[in-house]
Amino acid sequence: MEIYIERHLMDSTPDEELVSVCFEPLIEAYKEAFRMETHVDALITKKQFYQGLSTGQRALFFFNSYYYHVTKSQAEFYWWSAYFYAQPIQWQGIRWSMEYFQDPTMAKLLEEIEHIFDSQQQAINPEYFPLHPYNLGFDETMYAILSPFDKMFHQFAPITRARIGAYIRSHAEEFVQFKN
Repeated sequence: MEIYIERHLMDSTPDEELVSVCFEPLIEAYKEAFRMETHVDALITKKQFYQGLSTGQRALFFFNSYYYHVTKSQAEFYWWSAYFYAQPIQWQGIRWSMEYFQDPTMAKLLEEIEHIFDSQQQAINPEYFPLHPYNLGFDETMYAILSPFDKMFHQFAPITRARIGAYIRSHAEEFVQFKN
């Protein structure tokens, strides 16, 4: 997807903030794709959207979609982790993004979260998710098990975002084009 920014923005924005600068146009395009959707299957719309992204943009989109949802509260961390896990394309994309950005710490954390859902044999169907994280209705044990992972995610996320920002700066052509 062609995203244009001023060169000085790339040069003057701190790494962690650069992630947001490059993500915002992607999420706006994603929302627009779904606003424009008529009777097309949502899975097809997502697939078409992902195909329109460069590999770097796709990695950025997967991680930040997760990041912006799970950082709001512990309940949202639990709910969104379960929700993305219930959608194999999404969850694998999030995990793959950490391989792409070479962040073994966050990759390991996501792997551990996946193991928790697997070991608890959570039958998670995204079609039956409640509309709000606070209505999730999963057992308190699962919520308690994930609590330390929420804390770790908040600890690691700034480092991950700085790493992603540094990657974007070093590989700008994968993410943006510069305005003349």
